[in-house]
Amino acid sequence: MEGIYGRKDHTYGNYLAQLASPTFTGVPVVRHPAATSNLYPNPAIELVSLEFNVDEEQLFSFVIYDAQGRVVDKLLDKFCTAGKNVIQFNVAPLLQGTYFVKATGDKGENIAAHTFVRR
Repeated sequence: MEGIYGRKDHTYGNYLAQLASPTFTGVPVVRHPAATSNLYPNPAIELVSLEFNVDEEQLFSFVIYDAQGRVVDKLLDKFCTAGKNVIQFNVAPLLQGTYFVKATGDKGENIAAHTFVRR
């Protein structure tokens, strides 16, 4: 481990230390499914795919909102397994404009809202 500090003479100095613990087993990895979701193609004319990862199996509700935050369409409720999932939906019936798709799980997990443009 290294640390840097400022000295009175406007230079810097370093602290070096070696850490040890007989009970240290590692740092737990925190997964953020929202950070790994992806929506494509964007802009879209017809079919759109949303790829995402979830921590545990659960039922998700997928909803499309318009730019004013109004619900445009409840796409589907889908049981998603832990790990990578993909859904496709048709945006052809939507008017041209900017929309958001958001998914909420029944166990509290959310998939980040994605903005897409319907051309």
